[in-house]
Amino acid sequence: MPLYYLGPAGSFTHTAAIAYNKQAQQLIPSTSIEEVLAAVKKNKSSFGIVPVENSVEGVVLRTLDLILEKNLSVTAEINLPIRQHLLSREKSINSIKIIYSHPHAFAQSRKFLDKYAPHADFKETLSTSAAAICASKEPHSAAISGEQASKLYNL
Repeated sequence: MPLYYLGPAGSFTHTAAIAYNKQAQQLIPSTSIEEVLAAVKKNKSSFGIVPVENSVEGVVLRTLDLILEKNLSVTAEINLPIRQHLLSREKSINSIKIIYSHPHAFAQSRKFLDKYAPHADFKETLSTSAAAICASKEPHSAAISGEQASKLYNL
């Protein structure tokens, strides 16, 4: 049975899905927490991987609301250490003009960015993996994202 997760590929929930079930025949990225939980509710999948808590930004209220609303149960917890990376095809941080990422990742990386990339503009994306996709297509750009996104998008 497929395993749905909050995507796109390269997201931290993608990394959690791989860690949770290395034998999953099919990992399916979803565009929203609603889509993941709807797939579970409709028995398209036995499990869905969604974010519940972030140690810096707190509880993901939308996830908790939807779990209650859809009368679903939490059956497992994956504690995934989040390590943000500045990913780019540029050779020098001084060549980076735009940095893409999710607002939570910007918050988690603020001290680093203030110190090493005060010259860059910051553009918010829906996810850190979406940021990696942007950075993979645009010169002089970077993303704050995870190691899985680095591998998938050659950053």
